Amino acid sequence: MFSLNNLSQGASKALEYAQATGANIAQNASKALDYAETKTGIKIAESANQALDTVAYVTGVKHLMAGVQDIRKGEYRNGLRNLAIGSMPAIVTVGTILALQGRVVAGNPTPNQTAPFNPNDLCQSSNTTLSSLCHDNLGIPRIQMPQVTGDVLKNFLASRRVSHIAIPSTDLTPIQSEMSLDKIMGMVNAAQAGKFDPCAREILVTQTLNEGVRVVDGHHGYAACALTGGMQRAVAVFGDALSVLADLKKFPGVTNAVL
Repeated sequence: MFSLNNLSQGASKALEYAQATGANIAQNASKALDYAETKTGIKIAESANQALDTVAYVTGVKHLMAGVQDIRKGEYRNGLRNLAIGSMPAIVTVGTILALQGRVVAGNPTPNQTAPFNPNDLCQSSNTTLSSLCHDNLGIPRIQMPQVTGDVLKNFLASRRVSHIAIPSTDLTPIQSEMSLDKIMGMVNAAQAGKFDPCAREILVTQTLNEGVRVVDGHHGYAACALTGGMQRAVAVFGDALSVLADLKKFPGVTNAVL
């Protein structure tokens, strides 16, 4: 029979092993998320975490209970083993949650959190309904965003593979980090008065399997459409947002504008 000193040492080693195992799995989960596109990665991690919670509860509790029973019967070796196994799912679950939370914070920063305060910037609004429309943006200020209209847009689209879509505004993700609150609310008020439909004007978006659908041009219309709860009409360019943005900036006739 083990002495209390041996029992204490064994429990300590078992816990260290469980913690190390949990830490390694949490690190691997974090690395996996680094390779995944932010929104997709988080969704996958959340689903995995829910499954892990179930495994932790069912498997972990069974082993912990068995460990307690073993120790009560004097079967210390088996008891320590079951306690160690039982503690691992819980430790891994906590590690995964912390890794996920860290990734969520890193991948979804509050837009413009370091920019000088501008009360007319929707992205800096204290109203979370408004500022949430800027989440997951790529941190690109309006002055660096191309303004594309008329024949310039027509000529650009002629050189790309595109499709015309109607998509729930909540499924769109912006790349611009600034939006004029006055302009957006003007559109919303006009829509509520029946004078204007912000969802009807096609905006320019990019579309890939990894990134989903990102707004490239027409951020104010997108935000107004989201606030009125409509289906946004858009012309979708197939390609990742930053590559399409780089091509747009070099295209003849493209201009820029301040907020």
